Amino acid sequence: MSSNPLRLQLLFKKYINNECSREELQEFWQLTSELSDNDLLSDEIKRYWDSDTPDKWNETRMNSGKTYEEIMQRAALIETGPKILPLYRRKWPRYVAAAASVLLVFALFFLFRQEKQEKQLANANKIETGTHPHQVISLPDGTKVTLNGNSRLEYPPVFNGEFREVNLVGEAFFEVTHDPEKPFLVHTGSIVTRVLGTSFNIKAVPGEKDVAVTVVSGKVQVMENKKVLGLLTKNDQIMVNTESHKVSQSKVEVKDIMQWKAEDLVFEDITWERAAIMIANRYGVSIRFENEAMRNCRFSGTFLSDNGLEQVLDVVCTLTSATWQKDAGGVAIKGAGCR
Repeated sequence: MSSNPLRLQLLFKKYINNECSREELQEFWQLTSELSDNDLLSDEIKRYWDSDTPDKWNETRMNSGKTYEEIMQRAALIETGPKILPLYRRKWPRYVAAAASVLLVFALFFLFRQEKQEKQLANANKIETGTHPHQVISLPDGTKVTLNGNSRLEYPPVFNGEFREVNLVGEAFFEVTHDPEKPFLVHTGSIVTRVLGTSFNIKAVPGEKDVAVTVVSGKVQVMENKKVLGLLTKNDQIMVNTESHKVSQSKVEVKDIMQWKAEDLVFEDITWERAAIMIANRYGVSIRFENEAMRNCRFSGTFLSDNGLEQVLDVVCTLTSATWQKDAGGVAIKGAGCR
């Protein structure tokens, strides 16, 4: 056991924040070298972590399994490395033990932090639109989110950290409340969209390789694994392929991208393939093509918000010389196809 555990806790906090003086650093190593495994696994350290760990321990410091594995590998190397001792033989074992103890403390604290994150995730609000066309959500900071059909949004009850962070699966339009002191982060797998206050659309549909971020107003930064992929302003769109990691950025017609958010369903010289996705999101059905050639058929048309699924399918099939049929798998589109 350390001769002064309370002092060690204080020095550890200063150590991780780079605030130790030369004398304090020497004292820290001395106290650490006196630790045993029981100390490292004690409830005392866990209570310290739960009550006093800085909020600023964010993803830039210790937030991945890779970090934990590297810590444990370094600790193992220190403990089982070559037995060649330097001239100052008497001092070496003490500092080896101290270094190994520090690494194990970091590893233990990482596990405690990961446990806390999992508890927070379990308590997060989870909104799923299911078969609803779309749903409007007000976040704790006043940010407004319009969630498309078949999408899910996870967010904490209160944004009390350094960032305002949410997780998105599917598609959503964000109108972020401006707060320069607390950036807003949207996580879609490995892609992170960072803003201070703006409006933008994110599409990250499960099963699709591309993640698309489109800016309606303001400025947005898109990152993947801490690497900045692009800085977007009004009418900019970035497409990221999550498999090949290919990135493309271009100017787009925002009204076309945001068509799903409108009350009316508007098809303007659109392919059946693209229209099928919009109809599926609006009415919560699965649409498949019996003949793949039907996907390329193009048409135009507008449907009011009170038009039902059957009305839309009847008109579109008439325009493309096709028929439709409902079955256990959803809706099947049949036809000869288009060139």
